[in-house]
Amino acid sequence: MRLRIQRLSCEPPVFDPIEFTDGVNLILGERVEDQEQGRKTNGVGKSLCIEFLHFALLRDYERTRVSRIPEAILPKDFRVVLDLSVNNHEVTIIRSLAAHRRPTMIVDGIRTEFDRLEDAVIYLETLLFEGHPLAGTTTLRQLIALLMRQEESGFQDILQPFPAKKNIPPELRPHFFLMGIDAAALEELEKVIAELDRQKRLLADIRKQLLDGGANKIEDIPMLLNAEGEASRRIEKALKVLQADPAFEAVEKDLVEIERELKAVRANRKELSYRINQIEAIPLPEQISHDDLRLVYERIREGLGDLVQKSFDQAKDFQQTIEGFQRRLQREEMNRLIAERSRLQITIDSLSRRHGELTSQVDRDGALKELEVGLEVASKRAENYYQRHERYEAYVRTDSAVTNLQGQRASALSNLQSEIQSAEEMKRSLDRTIVGLHQKIMLNSQAALQFTYAKSNTALRPVSIELRTQDDGSKSVNMSKVFIYDFALLLDPVTSFNHPGFLVHDNILEVDQDTTERCLNFLAEIQQDRATEFQYILTLNRDKISSEETRKNLELDIDEAKRASFTKQEQFLKRRYQET
Repeated sequence: MRLRIQRLSCEPPVFDPIEFTDGVNLILGERVEDQEQGRKTNGVGKSLCIEFLHFALLRDYERTRVSRIPEAILPKDFRVVLDLSVNNHEVTIIRSLAAHRRPTMIVDGIRTEFDRLEDAVIYLETLLFEGHPLAGTTTLRQLIALLMRQEESGFQDILQPFPAKKNIPPELRPHFFLMGIDAAALEELEKVIAELDRQKRLLADIRKQLLDGGANKIEDIPMLLNAEGEASRRIEKALKVLQADPAFEAVEKDLVEIERELKAVRANRKELSYRINQIEAIPLPEQISHDDLRLVYERIREGLGDLVQKSFDQAKDFQQTIEGFQRRLQREEMNRLIAERSRLQITIDSLSRRHGELTSQVDRDGALKELEVGLEVASKRAENYYQRHERYEAYVRTDSAVTNLQGQRASALSNLQSEIQSAEEMKRSLDRTIVGLHQKIMLNSQAALQFTYAKSNTALRPVSIELRTQDDGSKSVNMSKVFIYDFALLLDPVTSFNHPGFLVHDNILEVDQDTTERCLNFLAEIQQDRATEFQYILTLNRDKISSEETRKNLELDIDEAKRASFTKQEQFLKRRYQET
């Protein structure tokens, strides 16, 4: 399994191409004299260069800093070009900003344009995991995220390559893959835990509805349901008795017909009342003043001369006639509607009296007097009972599912523990490698890699991996732990089989000076070892190695390892800007 970055470039040339080789590749931030101070600008571009690598390796555009670069800096036709080798394949990835979800890949001279970013990711993933026995147990993005940790993660946790503020749970799959542990048992455990969590939340929601704000206890629900069911059955029985009564049978048809007619007449009355209200809301016709009418009249007469025979008084009379006619029509329609509404009210009163006379004939021993009301009460009571009954049955089913899933969780965790225990040879080998690196860099052998298990049966993440070292906990020590852990996975004779031999660290050596020197000397040592094949890309500030004493202590040839360097005057994108 092999991955190597060869060249990062762009079209048009917004930044200078960067050539990468096997071994150590340094991207330096240089200090120059007379640089402007106090302006809020981005850095020189070391980390941004790494962000372009992430973008070229098909990370979602929105999750890279490339998406925050103003349009004035990157033209619309801007494209990133990344040349790399993946196992035995020569690959070129071309990705534009305008069509960042439709990248192009050239593999061994064959060009493919993808309509979806996901398809390109799967294709590159297939090339990387080609023929590997654990292919499919992790994804390209999960593995690349671990091999190219984000600087914003702070390098404080060996499991977490993402910024803590994003609250992205650490993913164990790529770690298991590099360690050669089949993650099938882990995947099964995670599925069970996710479903268990979902069922527990569902159970809590149903329980809250059943308890009615704490008025009841869950143990009392069956008893309350029995009482509700009996009450519902009594109402249904009373209705059946009422309907079977000879007196009721005699008037049942009339009752139903009267209730239907009452409903229709009341609807008509409501419509008439609405129309009456509309007429009442109509404003009075606009009154034209005497002066305005005379002005219009005189202008017309000037224009038509002798053709106008009517006098002004006649025009005024005609206006009043029209307005009176409008008022009369409204008044007549209003009177007609009011009379019709009164007639309907008389009908309603008559039907209501008739309904009362009929229902009084069957009023005996508390039996329901009105069929429609009785049916409504019975239906509502029965509906409430059956809804509550079904909710309780759902509670019982969900509670049973939770119990069953808890058993599955314990079983899946046991299977995972067995899988981890079967990798004892890998653990011993990796532990020895970690101890050796810790001795070189931290000058003591107090380090150990451990698989840990949560004591709680409800933990969402019951399995973890910890690297414990002397005095761990401080920022500098935690950074050193991540550095050691990542290189142990790359160099260990067991885990290196699963490792693509590719690693990127962006500003990880923000540690004390002595530790920085030992880390760089360690890099010089493994680079001189011809048997070790790897590619390591590191961003570093020249300030960390600029003192005369440090230069004397360093065994790594900085200038030979340098692939690019940037300053405030000569930045990666060659222009100053502020991210959006």
